[in-house]
Amino acid sequence: MAKKQHTFQLEAVLEDGTPVTSQNFKEADRFEALDGSFTVSTDLGDKVIVIGKKGSYPLHKHKSQNIYSGTCNGFKVHVTLKKMVGTLRTWY
Repeated sequence: MAKKQHTFQLEAVLEDGTPVTSQNFKEADRFEALDGSFTVSTDLGDKVIVIGKKGSYPLHKHKSQNIYSGTCNGFKVHVTLKKMVGTLRTWY
């Protein structure tokens, strides 16, 4: 059986929890899933950490693309981040 791709939209959030907008535009401290199921911490240079209910998982940056990849709880994960939004893709 082929694995299906699942996509989660992420929103950039400042340290105090307010969403990043064009009016308060700064570098985001973290990205949160719109459904609140996990957070992506971005203050780590060439890696990010996905924090969810079952633990935290480091993802490493691709050499030439703005993609972080790794595994979270046994599932293959790719995270793409822009200034105010991001996407997490996983396959299961």
